[in-house]
Amino acid sequence: MSTAVVEAVATANDRDPLEMPPLYDALDVESLEHIMASDRTAVQRDISVSFTYDGAFVWVTSGGAIEVDPGGARSG
Repeated sequence: MSTAVVEAVATANDRDPLEMPPLYDALDVESLEHIMASDRTAVQRDISVSFTYDGAFVWVTSGGAIEVDPGGARSG
């Protein structure tokens, strides 16, 4: 999931993913991976997490959706 987030933000910002700052500077990547991979059978719905990364607002769901607002103006 973290690689996909970096690639999505790089695409939205028209940048090379290899030139992006480390995602772990914006959030705890291990926690993101754990939350998104957790067993949701008892919850019966997707989990979503939002954060800012490299000036962009990022919204991800446990279902695999990633949305990026490169302006960072969106407030989830």
